[in-house]
Amino acid sequence: MYKNLRFKTLLMLFSFWAFSVSAQEYSFEDFVGTWHGNISATNYGGFNDPMTMTIYEDGFYTESTGRLMPSTYPNTQQCEYQASTNRFHWWYLSIVYAGQNFYEHHYYSIVHFQNDTLIMHYNFHNNPEPWPDAGVIFLVKENTNATPPPVNLDLTQTDNLVYIAWDVPENGNQNPDSYNIYVSVEMNDFELLGITEETQFMVNETAAAGLNEYYVTAVYDTGESDPSESLYVLYETPEPINLLGEPQTGEIAIEWSAPDFGEVLPAALYGYNVYHKYEDGTYEVVQFTEDLNFVHENPVSGTHFYYVTAVYNGGESEPSNEIEVSYVISSLGQNLVSSARIYPNPASDFITIQAEENIYEISIFNQQGQLILQEESKLQQMRINISDLPAGLYTLKLKAEDRVILKKLIKN
Repeated sequence: MYKNLRFKTLLMLFSFWAFSVSAQEYSFEDFVGTWHGNISATNYGGFNDPMTMTIYEDGFYTESTGRLMPSTYPNTQQCEYQASTNRFHWWYLSIVYAGQNFYEHHYYSIVHFQNDTLIMHYNFHNNPEPWPDAGVIFLVKENTNATPPPVNLDLTQTDNLVYIAWDVPENGNQNPDSYNIYVSVEMNDFELLGITEETQFMVNETAAAGLNEYYVTAVYDTGESDPSESLYVLYETPEPINLLGEPQTGEIAIEWSAPDFGEVLPAALYGYNVYHKYEDGTYEVVQFTEDLNFVHENPVSGTHFYYVTAVYNGGESEPSNEIEVSYVISSLGQNLVSSARIYPNPASDFITIQAEENIYEISIFNQQGQLILQEESKLQQMRINISDLPAGLYTLKLKAEDRVILKKLIKN
């Protein structure tokens, strides 16, 4: 598990019952404003009615169908917040609703109050336990964003898979249909990375080398929310390790170990570039591979040097350790087989063919065996333009004075 990942326990902001938890430190002014929502109950025949409540500094006013919070007129209703019980107490100064004294006083325990959302459960008079079956009020403060963004972006990990995770939007009056995940790499423009209906998104396979900035939006029927807060993640590009090489009959075999990620977060790993140089020459890429090994076929006699890099999404690692392999040709037959080199391989624009004797004809065939290109030569080294060839695997047929040499070529 990556030690720099932060894991969070999601707390349900629910059931703040009177006498069972410590009193909340709210002030009456926190509740002043106009609120819209509904009042509902499963008892008394069941109902779910729209409701508007305006709380003033010196009273309150409701617009509803009655029930357990009847409609009256301004200046006839009063309320107070009781911090000791975490309740709101509502009462009427000069009227009794429907001729019933039962409606003179109402008590609601605050179950959830954060920012601009208020949820309350009905309490019968002097009963310390709330009765949600008798009445629940859900209110959202006026002018609250109807399409709030997700909150609390963080990284999580499960079985070596790294996810961006978030909490559902707060204070919304509707549930999101889905979420859009956006990313900016190294302070470039943001791009849409993915869409999900879950509250997490796997980023391993898309992580680009460098500093990534993420944000998430919620998508509603009425539109897309503003961005969430940003989450910054640095993806690194560790190099391969433990490169080893051994000469064998007609070839040099090398192998290495995958990078040691340790406590870092790696970018998405695509594979490895194998670099080679002969004697005092210069290093060139001779192969890209997804494997952890490479066979250099038919090397010329002498000293060969190798190193390997890891290829990531958006970057290449530093070199692995360098190795030196001495290769001695023990027979004429091996010398004839190994008398040609093609580099770079893979290649995009040009390749160089180098031999220990003159090559008279060079032919390039595609995977279907069709002749694609043919050139004549009487040189030991020549350069060929392959930029017009489609990407793919090709076979090179080199005709020397008394033999034919076949080589594989990868065109990027």
